[in-house]
Amino acid sequence: MSEPDSGQERAGGPQGPGGQGFPRRTMRVGCINVMRSPGALAIAVEEFQKAGVLAVLIQEPPAGTPVRCGAYDIVRDLNASRPRAALLIAQGVPYKVDTAAEDHVTAEVRPPGWGRWIKLTSLYLGRDKALEQVLGRVKGGPWSLVGGDLNAQSCSWCSRAPSRQHQNQYDRESWRRGAEIDRWADSENLRCVNVNVGRDTFRNTRWGSAIDGIFLGEGLAECCAKGADVMDLAVPSDHEALGLSLAPPGDERVDGQEGGTAKGRRNPKRTNWEKFIEHIDKCNSGTEIRDAEELGRRAGQLQRRLKDAVRLSTRRKTAGRPGSKNWWNEDLEKLRRTYQRERGKARKNPGVPALAEAEVEARRALLKGIKQRKRDAARKAIEAMDEGAVKRWAKPRALQEWFDAEQAMDYFVGPATGGGDRGEGSANHHGEEANHGPTFEMEMETFRRLLAATPKGRAPGDDECAYEHVRYAAENSSNFRGEIWEVMKASVQLGVFPRAFKPVRLVLIPKPSKGVDQGNGQAESPWKRWRPISLLRVLGKVLEKVILWHWRTHEVPDGVHGYVPGRSTVTGIKAMRDWIEEGPKRCRQGFTGMLLEDITGAFDHCRWQNVEAAVATRVGAQWTRLVTSFLQGRAVTLVSSSGEHATRLRTKGVGQGSGLSPRLFVLDSCGMVDEIKKAHQEDENNPDAPQYDINVIMYADDLCVGVKSDSIEGL
Repeated sequence: MSEPDSGQERAGGPQGPGGQGFPRRTMRVGCINVMRSPGALAIAVEEFQKAGVLAVLIQEPPAGTPVRCGAYDIVRDLNASRPRAALLIAQGVPYKVDTAAEDHVTAEVRPPGWGRWIKLTSLYLGRDKALEQVLGRVKGGPWSLVGGDLNAQSCSWCSRAPSRQHQNQYDRESWRRGAEIDRWADSENLRCVNVNVGRDTFRNTRWGSAIDGIFLGEGLAECCAKGADVMDLAVPSDHEALGLSLAPPGDERVDGQEGGTAKGRRNPKRTNWEKFIEHIDKCNSGTEIRDAEELGRRAGQLQRRLKDAVRLSTRRKTAGRPGSKNWWNEDLEKLRRTYQRERGKARKNPGVPALAEAEVEARRALLKGIKQRKRDAARKAIEAMDEGAVKRWAKPRALQEWFDAEQAMDYFVGPATGGGDRGEGSANHHGEEANHGPTFEMEMETFRRLLAATPKGRAPGDDECAYEHVRYAAENSSNFRGEIWEVMKASVQLGVFPRAFKPVRLVLIPKPSKGVDQGNGQAESPWKRWRPISLLRVLGKVLEKVILWHWRTHEVPDGVHGYVPGRSTVTGIKAMRDWIEEGPKRCRQGFTGMLLEDITGAFDHCRWQNVEAAVATRVGAQWTRLVTSFLQGRAVTLVSSSGEHATRLRTKGVGQGSGLSPRLFVLDSCGMVDEIKKAHQEDENNPDAPQYDINVIMYADDLCVGVKSDSIEGL
């Protein structure tokens, strides 16, 4: 028999998932290294079938492994004499083979009751090959599951820290490989879901640790209730089997939580705080971070620990159903019970007119009460509205328009490939100070006050963690507080914005008033009809607040009124009005003109070189390395209206929704104000030029230039 062709759908015989032992909806997945033993493989097949496992990720299968064993089809590289990876898929489950290589096998399966394809990858990372040779060919995705023998150690898959007598070169290399695998998982938006704390997945006569792991994409992670744990199977192998259960999207989980497609984000108000602290306290605390590599590893571990603690302790905020009876009260409940009682009496005695009339009267009273209650509830809701709520209520809803995700990313984020784009870490240095990181001046008490002042109810990023979670963890967990403090301090001192904090989920909000014909026969660009909002990971937003705190003493020009504390549109308009009415240059025979401009796509089209130069000039050259790290290497994911995902690195602009981005835009736009004033100064020094006076006011992307002169020529 030959291997199924890549992309061709296959299904096994009648002994598949509809048969005994295989659940119809819950998808169970196993993972084990059988050490090239035919006996271990045969026993594993029997044990997994008894456990109702639908798919198994096999590492180091025996040479000459057949294409079918027991109730499973086996997918492997038929051209390799000693393959290192294979997939067991229950017969009867449709599947398509994507890749069958020596070190990894990928296939898409369609479990019964799911209604979608799930990508499974069995992986073996041998020490004889560089990690990038294998991991570079393995891609993640929202509905991807990657697992196998990693031959590396990390806290992500519950490895034990080595004892002093075993802190040798092998252990150090193993942990280094683990950190590299963690970085790869972050770049592919995969999350390790191992929960086998204290249970090794590998043990021989000399030592034991956890070196096997399972990673899930964003979509599948929401379908996993308890994570991957060691299975108690009688398989003769040095490796233990890992297993996990996945509930179909929309199903109730085993522990009563919502299914994967439940609407609404995780609501901090629905957090079990005791359970949250129990998980967040597992953070390793407190030692000083000395280099960028250690910072990346520690920041990634902190991000994963916070994300898992939120996932395991916080329920989602369920969306309200259309027509939900939030106006119902106890009086209506009494009328409803009265009506049901009278209706029951009338049906038991159909020949009694008095009972029929009583039923009608009770029904009329109930309907009248409902009508009046709805009217009262609507009136109270309208009376409680402020001006903004009234405008939102009266504003017509924007139509859900279709857009192409790839084209949207080209416009808002940048092209997928750019030969002239600078790579991450290639910062432009502005003087010798750029080679040295800034001084971290914040005290712990100031940092705690900064966290206490963070806003509530903000939309989270792909980590689904809110400010409330970070604030509570910092106040109640000394381990978390010490670790986040060290990560923030090292990020500023080393000038590195950790990669684990960078992923962005992009949301496009339609502008109903945009895209119409402006009267000149030409419609606006279709992408001007959308506002791109970047939803960021919460630890990255905290680091941005730390950076802004250090910049609090740096002044901006008087003419800039946007994103500056103490200034607003009101102060900008007042400044322009006062300038027009001021005495020294006011003349009854004079003329005053005003130029109003709007910068198109201001945030999306900022040039990074200009931003870095502005930071070096106005804040300090020592901050350019950190700003460059903040801008570059940021993976942005956009989901289109049709469900299509598009992910790429940002190569231009700054994101709307970030705390630091508006300040960077202000620093960049200060150069525009300076250039206008510089041109005016040159004209004043030129005796042949008309004499005039100017005032420049800028708020965000709106520019106002006022000009006063004694003559039209001066204007």
